[in-house]
Amino acid sequence: MLVSAKIIMICGSGSGSPVVRDPSGDLQRVESIIDKDRAARLLAADLAADAFLMLTGVVAVHLD
Repeated sequence: MLVSAKIIMICGSGSGSPVVRDPSGDLQRVESIIDKDRAARLLAADLAADAFLMLTGVVAVHLD
């Protein structure tokens, strides 16, 4: 139904480990904190998304 309406949903979670390529081209795990909200915003901007929704089960949301 969403595909026929030309709607694409991209969902993500906070699992996984950040990696970088070392000089030999191998992936190496690095210590890092991934700002998932910022990453989602940048992805939406790069895709020129018509809408950007952030859904949460959190009782209260803090704005800058």
